[in-house]
Formats: sequence, structure tokens, C-alpha cells
Amino acid sequence: MTNDLLKKGANLEQKVIIVADDLTGANDTGVQFVKTGLKASVLFQPSVDDIDRYKEEDVLIVDTDSRSMSSEKAYNEVSQVVQPFLQENSHLFFKKIDSTLRGNIGIELQALMDIGRFDAAVIAPAYPDAKRSTAYGIHYVEGMPVHLSEAAKDPKTPVLTSSISDLIDEQTNVRPRNLSQQAVNAELNETSDEVSSLLKHGHQWFVCDAETNNDLTQIVELFMKMDQRVLWVGSAGLASALSAYVAKNRSASRSKKHEPVLIVSGSASKKTNEQFAYLREKHECLEVKVNPLNVLNGREAWERKSILDQLLTRQDEDILLYTDARPEIVEKMLAYGKAKGLTRQEVGSTLSVCLGMITKDIVELTGVKRLFLTGGDTAHAICHELGAGGIRLLKEIEPGIPLGQLVDTKLYAVTKAGAYGQKDSVLHAVEVLKNIEGEDECQNQSLL
Repeated sequence: MTNDLLKKGANLEQKVIIVADDLTGANDTGVQFVKTGLKASVLFQPSVDDIDRYKEEDVLIVDTDSRSMSSEKAYNEVSQVVQPFLQENSHLFFKKIDSTLRGNIGIELQALMDIGRFDAAVIAPAYPDAKRSTAYGIHYVEGMPVHLSEAAKDPKTPVLTSSISDLIDEQTNVRPRNLSQQAVNAELNETSDEVSSLLKHGHQWFVCDAETNNDLTQIVELFMKMDQRVLWVGSAGLASALSAYVAKNRSASRSKKHEPVLIVSGSASKKTNEQFAYLREKHECLEVKVNPLNVLNGREAWERKSILDQLLTRQDEDILLYTDARPEIVEKMLAYGKAKGLTRQEVGSTLSVCLGMITKDIVELTGVKRLFLTGGDTAHAICHELGAGGIRLLKEIEPGIPLGQLVDTKLYAVTKAGAYGQKDSVLHAVEVLKNIEGEDECQNQSLL
């Protein structure tokens, strides 16, 4: 087993797709994810465009309205409406079933297993908060076998057995294996490998006992550790346990991965170029190159606009902003400066000021709050353009490479002299910036 979530299965950064057979079930299951801070929407007529249309949503719930359909129609309806979401193998799929076992439970499960390339179906309809539980594969409502409850008298889909495996077998000719809570606990505690062994031998459908919310939590924890693509099957109880796991792990992942960094270089040193080469090898970022000739010949505004146009649709990425320092460009740049009566220092100062303005443009466009600045003149110009009254030093991430917060702003910055540091210093700085938790972890000094 591995803690790397479902290597060939769901990615917690992708969407959760819930397939429900009626609207109230769609809502009561989806709201479990909302309670943990995730965004969810119920769709009536899903299409392949919904992935992009609802790109800000964490959870999409599809209502098939198929609970009282014939078996054949329910199978076809589920197969058809879920098809658009199967283009992404890494979505996490949840089949919502009624907590009193009404409807085409087995048929709809079969439809998803047939087209979804799942390795396992984890079936746990228990909903302890509503007094629905499963013990030894028998489902209970308020302590009564479900086939003796009001569900047995349902006018459309009466429930005639309390054995979940029997019910599914009758509809599909597939008989799930029952997993007791003891078996789940034993595998979690690594005192048994019963579940792993069953999976290795081709068993795919598992009915799980659960009488408490903690039981459902343990079922989620166990199967999340398996190297399997899982179809989760249950009611709001299992959805609640799964949503807590998804929200917790997605939050931890995003806090580490989703703070973009703007890397700005005004240095042409060999050391910095080597560090950037290593960064490119190990880390993906969007490279934005400034043409110094445009800056010097009066086309600065055009250059700034051109750079912003490149970033309009790529605002969540790490950005490497630097001046084109190829020898032929540098030669032309110095010749142009000389013709205009500018010294090398004045040419360099003009470029630094422009990099400062472009950095401000990018900060305002993207909202990036993490900066890596190399080259003293460039760093100073950037701080000036951003309106910083100084740098509050927080800590030293490597010898001679400090992390600070720009005074009067919410921006963090690592500064580095051009010809300084190790091969991986820029990469290390980017990793530090992406994972800043807050100021409390750092020292409280000021450089004014």
C-alpha cells in the first residue's frame, strides 16, 4: 500500500463527481462536501462543457432521476450522463444510493463499473446520523432490518431484502464480498491483509459494515491507501466521511502547491544563469523575456503590454522574468546607449527601472505575493515601484540569502546577489516562498 493517493486513480486536486438517482439525494450528499468548505453544484443536464463551465467547483453532482426507472432505462441513463466526466480518469467518483436501499442500486452500480474502469466498488450505505447502519452485511433502519421498515412498502421501489449483497446479486448476478468492521480495522492496523489479498485475487465489489461515523471514516482511510481506482457507493454518511478526507488533504496540498512565485532577474552573471538552468531542469515555470532594445528605443510601453498579454490566461503559474542578455543583444544595447550618450551604468539603471515597472504590472494583474529578486539594482527598483517603505527581514534561507516582507505591502521577497549562491539556490528559494505559513515562524527585524 502507499499513501500517494490512488496512483492510478483519483487525484484530490481534481473534481469529485457524484451520481445520484434523485434530486433530494443529490442535494443531501453534495451538501456534505459544502460543509467542509468545498464548492458544489447539482447538474440536471450534464455535458462535456460542464468541466470548464464549472471549473471553480470542487464537486459536481449529476441527478439522473432514475430511482423508479426500469432496470434497462436506469442503466442506460447512468451510462449516458456520466460519460462526459470519464474523459478525466483522475476524477473521484461517488455513486449516491438511498440509505434505505430503494431504487436500482445494483443496476446503476453495474453501469458505472462497466464504463468507468474502476478497480473496486466500496459500498457503504450506512448513515449513522439518520439511524441507518450495516452489520454483517444486513442493513438496518432505526435498529430494524430495512425490509421490515417503511421502505418495504414504498409504492415505486419496495425493498424486499435487508441483505445488501443479496439485493445487488439479484439485480446484477454479481455478489459483493462483505467486509466487517473488524477486517477494516485489522488492515488499517497492519495486523491483517485480508482486503489487499481479496483485491489482488480480482474481487472488486465490497459491502462494508458500519454502525458509527468513525466506522465510515476508517473505511475511507483504508481504501484511500490502496493502489486502486475506487468507485465510492453510499449515502450522505459515507459522503460526509469522504468529504472530510478530501477537504483535509486538498487543503494541505494546495497550501504547498498553489502560491505562485514571480522570479525576477536583473543579473547577467554566470552564476545566476547556471542557477536558472538548474531551475528550468527541475521546476516548471512560465518564462517571460524582456527585450532591452525596446526599452531603450522608446517602445517601453509596447514591451510592457506585450508581456502582460502573455500572462492573461496563465496567472496561477510561477513566472521567470528576465532581460534578454544574449551577447549580440548586449552588444546592440550598449551601442545604442553610447549613441544616445548613456553610460553603461545609465543603461543598466534604465533597464532596472523598467523591470520594476513590469514587476508591478504583473503583481497587479496576477495578485502574486511571493517574489524572488536577484541583482541589487533590480531589487531596489522593484521595491521602489511597489511602494515598499523597506524590507522587514524574517530569516536567512541560505547563507547570505534572506527572506523578508516588503514594508507597507503583503509581499514576501527573497533577495540574492547576482554572483552568489549554490546551483540549487534559486530552486530552494522558490520552494521556501511557496510554503510560507506566516510571519510568526520568522524573526522580526527591519531594514530601512
